[in-house]
Amino acid sequence: MKYLFLDTNVFLHYNSFEDIPWKELVSDEFTIVIAPVVQQELDKHKDQSREKIQKRARKVSSLLFDYLIGNKECRVPIVRCKEPVPTEEDRMNMDLSVNDNRIILAALKSGYSIDDVVFVTGDRNNIFRAIDHNLGHLFLDEKYKLKPEKTEAEKRIEELEKELKDAKERVPDPKIQFEDGSTTILFNRYAAEDVDAIVEERMSAVEKEVPEIHFEESGEGAIPDFKRTIMALQGTWYPHYNEERQEYLNEERAYQILAVKRDCLDNRFARISLRLKNDGNSPTGEEKVFIKIPEQVKVYTKRKSRERCQYVKPLKPGGGLVALPRETRRSLLDAAIPYTGPDNYIWMWNPDKPIDHSGYFELSPESVMQKLSEDLGFEFYIDLQFEQSFDIQWVLLDEYLPDYVGGILSVNISD
Repeated sequence: MKYLFLDTNVFLHYNSFEDIPWKELVSDEFTIVIAPVVQQELDKHKDQSREKIQKRARKVSSLLFDYLIGNKECRVPIVRCKEPVPTEEDRMNMDLSVNDNRIILAALKSGYSIDDVVFVTGDRNNIFRAIDHNLGHLFLDEKYKLKPEKTEAEKRIEELEKELKDAKERVPDPKIQFEDGSTTILFNRYAAEDVDAIVEERMSAVEKEVPEIHFEESGEGAIPDFKRTIMALQGTWYPHYNEERQEYLNEERAYQILAVKRDCLDNRFARISLRLKNDGNSPTGEEKVFIKIPEQVKVYTKRKSRERCQYVKPLKPGGGLVALPRETRRSLLDAAIPYTGPDNYIWMWNPDKPIDHSGYFELSPESVMQKLSEDLGFEFYIDLQFEQSFDIQWVLLDEYLPDYVGGILSVNISD
């Protein structure tokens, strides 16, 4: 039986002590013996060494505690010896401030036969220490060493070499397009619409829905009670119906004027949206996109070029036996909607409110996978009544491309 005293460097720089074929190396049965100073050195390395050594020391220290104290089963025989009490002669023969000497002293005073004790190390200097004290020794072969950790410079070189190889094999091909995937978009020039005629057409239909009521009065000038009752049951009569009808038509006309103007302006303003397409065989990287629109082009946006126009909500004339006064119904109709507020307004383009721009727009889109396209998050509107055809220039910088790419998108407005 051989008693193997393992140097601290065996635990830190070599494969797990449970995986090394000790029986083959010492040609005998064996037991691993842990000197207290080894555990002390492992604890010191947990906090004071490089990251890799710290991790290794924490792992080994925890395992040794579980095997020696926690009764966890180890795959090899393992015991712990006591810290030796050095004599004056020991202090004279070796420098005990050196931890390696303390391990050797622990082996010499372990109580095991000196012929069965083997000091195991990967440090050549410690082999000489063992020889000086007539202690059996084993120098671990390099093949049992852990693979050396690469330096940060070596890791970076490896990464760059891989990136260079990938860059040669896989390259993105980004480009800017209109929303439909084209590079040319065609609009028809807006022809002014007759707002008054459209309003009159709509009001004609509205008036038919609430016709005026002509009452047949008796000689005394009052509607007979029996006829008034029938009309009330039919919901076609109540006091002041015709007056309320006229108020309703006035309100409806004011609303229709706004609505028709809004619809005409919606037809007049055209939306232009851009997309980023990647025709390459790898995803795009971090990008910058520069869009140039001629300065003379008036650019409009929903946020800055529209106005909120409020109107009085049209209130139809009521009727029936339980009809409420118009003022009461008006208050109910105008009540604000919870969380959103009143709903009696519409948004309308203002041709006199284009945004201020110098012609240049800078964007930072997200990465796009190969053969796919994504919304660039850039849209604007133009006035088709007065705007002329123009070109949009774009330039794109991609971290995976050696140079910029660019192109032109054409906006054509046909008369």
